[in-house]
Amino acid sequence: MPLPDRPHEVLPVVDTAQLRALLARGRPPAQAGDSDDVVLWVHGLGHDAWDFGRVVALRPQGLQTRTFDLPGFGPQILEAPPTPMLLQDLVDAVVAAAQACPKPPVIAASSLGGHVALLAALDHPGVFAGLSLLAPGGLVSAPSTTAAMLRTSYSVENIIGRLDDEIVRNSRRIFVRPGTASDELATRKLSWHRAPRAAKEQFAVPFSTIVEDVLDRPVHDIVHRLAGLPMQVLFGDGDVVVPLAAGRLLERACGAQLTIMRNTGHTPHLEEAPATAALVYGFAHGVFAANAAHTAAGAH
Repeated sequence: MPLPDRPHEVLPVVDTAQLRALLARGRPPAQAGDSDDVVLWVHGLGHDAWDFGRVVALRPQGLQTRTFDLPGFGPQILEAPPTPMLLQDLVDAVVAAAQACPKPPVIAASSLGGHVALLAALDHPGVFAGLSLLAPGGLVSAPSTTAAMLRTSYSVENIIGRLDDEIVRNSRRIFVRPGTASDELATRKLSWHRAPRAAKEQFAVPFSTIVEDVLDRPVHDIVHRLAGLPMQVLFGDGDVVVPLAAGRLLERACGAQLTIMRNTGHTPHLEEAPATAALVYGFAHGVFAANAAHTAAGAH
C-alpha cells in the first residue's frame, strides 16, 4: 500500500467497513510459532500491530511472536464509540497479554509502548522475563512550555484538523531515510484522516487523552526499581521524537544494554527491520536460555 506521489490521490474513505479493510492490509498474525518462549510486541502512540509485520516475518526458529492492538488504537476501535483512554488501561492490557503466554515473555515495546511496559513491570514484578525497549517514551520530563504545546497540538480538534501534507510529513519525519515503510505508514494515517468524522473521533479521542496522561505520569524517578530485570534499549541516532537521554537513564539506573542504531529514526522496527529483529530476538534467546539454565541448576 505505497503512498501515491501526491497525498490527495489517496482516495476518500466512505465508511468504516472500507477503513477496516484498508487497515487490515499487512498486519502480522496475532501469533506466529509454537514455542513457549514468546516475544510480545507492543506498539506506540497512534500506531497498531501493523508496525510489526516486518520483524514478525523475520522471527527465528525457537521463538514465538505475539502482537495485539493496545486499547484505543487499531481497527478494533471502529467497533465502539470514542472512549477516553488512560495509561492504566494500556498497562492492564499488556499485563493480560503477558499472562496469556505459556510463561513470562520478553516484551518488545516501541515508544509509548515502552513507557507502558515499564509501568507494567513496576506494577507486576515477575510478569515479564525481560524488556526490549525501542525508544521508550515518558522517561524525560517535558518543560512546562513543551507540555503545554503538546497538549494543544494533540487536542481532539487539532488531530482531526491536520492537513494532508502535515500527516505525510509527520509520518516521514520519524525516519532518517523515508521510503516504502514510511509511505505505507503515511497512507494508513491518511486513510484515517479521509474517513468520516465519527471514525476520526474514534482515533483522536484516545490519542489525545493518552498524551495528557503520559505528561502527568513520568517514570524516571522509579525505574531504578527494575534493576535486575534483563533489559535492552534500542535508539536510533536520528530519533527526533524521544531523546537519547531516556536510553542513558535506563542504562545508568537499570543496567540496561543500550544500543544506538546508526542512520535510524524513531521506529527501528520499520526502518531497519532486519537489524532490529536480530537485536531483539538475540536478546530474547539470551534471556530464555539464562532462565532455563537457572531453572536446571535449581533442580539439582
